[in-house]
Amino acid sequence: IRLCDSRQYIDTISIISNIIENVPKFFKMLEKSSRGRFLEIPCKVNWETKGLSGCWVWETPKWFTEMGYFSLGTFITQKLEQIIWMRYWQFSKIDPRTVVARSPNSRRNSNNNNNN
Repeated sequence: IRLCDSRQYIDTISIISNIIENVPKFFKMLEKSSRGRFLEIPCKVNWETKGLSGCWVWETPKWFTEMGYFSLGTFITQKLEQIIWMRYWQFSKIDPRTVVARSPNSRRNSNNNNNN
């Protein structure tokens, strides 16, 4: 894995192809490094004004901000999650500011109800 700066600090991640060839194994690794919370809650974007100018700032995954201490692998996982959400909103042509996220518990409860 290579971390680079393009426009901002560590805004580019390069992953060698043999890591992601086995997608289920790759996602299992991401789940493990996020303590099972990878892609659980959507990352949204906010407009932040600084002086006379402003910029869009993407939220950090909630599970990551709650951790405190973390490994480099966990840091990379949260960056990948941000990127996946960014591209999802862009590809789907959905404004992420308008989406109301359901709590993870409500999703788990609805899955359990569907299994009954």
